[in-house]
Amino acid sequence: MRIVEYAPMVPPITQPGAWYVESFGEMYPLLYRHRDDESAAAEVRGLVGLMGVAPAARMLDICCGNGRHMATLLDMGFDVTGVDLSEAQLRRAAEREGFDGRLVQADVRDLPFDACFDAAVNLFTSFGYFESDDENAAALRQMARVLRAGGVLAMDLINRENLERIFEPLTRDEIDGVTVESRRSLTDQRSYKHTTVTDGDGRVHTFKESVRLYRPGEIAALFADAGLGDVRMYGDYHGRAFEPDAPRMIVIGTRV
Repeated sequence: MRIVEYAPMVPPITQPGAWYVESFGEMYPLLYRHRDDESAAAEVRGLVGLMGVAPAARMLDICCGNGRHMATLLDMGFDVTGVDLSEAQLRRAAEREGFDGRLVQADVRDLPFDACFDAAVNLFTSFGYFESDDENAAALRQMARVLRAGGVLAMDLINRENLERIFEPLTRDEIDGVTVESRRSLTDQRSYKHTTVTDGDGRVHTFKESVRLYRPGEIAALFADAGLGDVRMYGDYHGRAFEPDAPRMIVIGTRV
């Protein structure tokens, strides 16, 4: 079985040691064990309805991870390709039935596709990872570029106002003999998390996250700059109105 179809990054723009390189390795499933296939299936089925795309459309799952959203999209009849930077995540995705030849390793700022997709999704807060606003904007332009005219992009982001309401600066869990402690902080523009994992042998592993937080007007302007019109926002995957206490900020735009 072909595990991963590697796409060249020319020039190489991902720097070794960047948090998004280090944090999506072998321990990622432990840190996000609550994000499972069942929840992903419910999210995808709701989102597809909001996007208005028909089964058999060609779709790109950007930052596909281990393929939990891709699996449902395939079951629904979409012609799906998944792209991610993490080799560890792509290896897990490649173990799924029907994924052979559908996985590409690439940096989101340099997607190796032409404008060939009818739709694209970028889910589970997989945008805003770069420290530079220009780099994040460039990533969104790449997502829009690979869409055909009339193609639809759906992005799932943190609702900043809701995050501020439920914010917990420190959490600590015990999972099968493993201790996971996460310390969080917020600034005006970013959310930071520093996680320490102590395994059963006493070894300590540390992981960092740094994600840009967008207000509705900011993300709408970025969509417009990327050539995406008819921008709509929802508060969850099932079409809830976007409001301060909505759990997510789902943004959908159409390639002009």
